[in-house]
Amino acid sequence: LFVAVTVLVVTGVAQPFDEWIIRSVRPHDVWGEPQVRLSPWVHRLRPALMLVLLAGACVAASVRRRSWRPAVLGLVLGCASTGLLLLVKVVVGRPDPHGALAVSGGSYPSGHMMAVLVCLGGCLLVLGPGLRWCWWWVPIAAAGLMATALVVTATHWPSDVVGGALLGLATLMAAGWGS
Repeated sequence: LFVAVTVLVVTGVAQPFDEWIIRSVRPHDVWGEPQVRLSPWVHRLRPALMLVLLAGACVAASVRRRSWRPAVLGLVLGCASTGLLLLVKVVVGRPDPHGALAVSGGSYPSGHMMAVLVCLGGCLLVLGPGLRWCWWWVPIAAAGLMATALVVTATHWPSDVVGGALLGLATLMAAGWGS
């Protein structure tokens, strides 16, 4: 699915849909009450903070189990996801909805979405098999909140958000199978 969405973005097929969604949630590019309410969440769930949370969970799990495995899993997960993200961002080089192109690459895929899913999901992976399945609602809810905030504030195109979520899920699934 990630490859399919990437092809749609690179070929421009996703652009009219992306523009329609952004215009629908932010008519005339006006900053209103929904943007004011949701914009703080983009900062509260920022990638740097998510990585710190993952690192803390990995250290705690390593100490509790007296094993390096959780720390190694977290390190590999953080490095692999960041490397994949930056590689795709540079190759695709897509400007954000305001026409800006970040130094770290383009807007596609969303690093915010990927970080929320990979880091919160990674925390659950390292904290152990003793956790109930219902804890998986935490990364799902956080990702939903982040996706809504990114699109409503026009920080990312909707397809950027979908691409970040798909790449994050793929990375997380690979880590789950590898652990």
